Amino acid sequence: MKNSKNKKGFTLIELLVVVLIIGILAAIALPQYQLAVERARAAQALIMLKAIGQANQRHWLATGSCTKDMRDLDINIKNGTVIQAAHNYIHITDGCFTYETSSCSSDGKGSLSQVFYGGGNCSKYCLEYRDITNIVCISSSGSAKWNSVCQSLGNKAIPTLEPGEYCNNTVAKCWLIQL
Repeated sequence: MKNSKNKKGFTLIELLVVVLIIGILAAIALPQYQLAVERARAAQALIMLKAIGQANQRHWLATGSCTKDMRDLDINIKNGTVIQAAHNYIHITDGCFTYETSSCSSDGKGSLSQVFYGGGNCSKYCLEYRDITNIVCISSSGSAKWNSVCQSLGNKAIPTLEPGEYCNNTVAKCWLIQL
């Protein structure tokens, strides 16, 4: 008869199985968490872009003209740094997004204000304030992740831009966000 002792603890195989299960759960959860963070950032940028578009309209009503200088608008971007860009545009960046305003319609109701995430005109996605009721999210990288971010903001796909119209000959996917 064998001497039976009370076993205390876990075997190596049991520990390896637990570590494997934790690893699989982490591999599934981390990308979903990162996507949720990106969607939250995009929602924050959407709110800021709407405020910039409205500030541009107020500027047009007060002066009768549009501005390419973000400093002319009555809006404050927290931790914003002014950047002198080409064609006398003045951008403001907060370290995550780059904000700009570039033009408006003759009646001041439509303006082209933009927020870029991921670096300038070849960003991962861009939000464009077109008029008081429409914002377009443009996913320029063609990645499913950035398409998903744009789709989460507005679920109405609109015709894709032609190659070269945005981001160095990359075909972009566009989503309409109706306000």
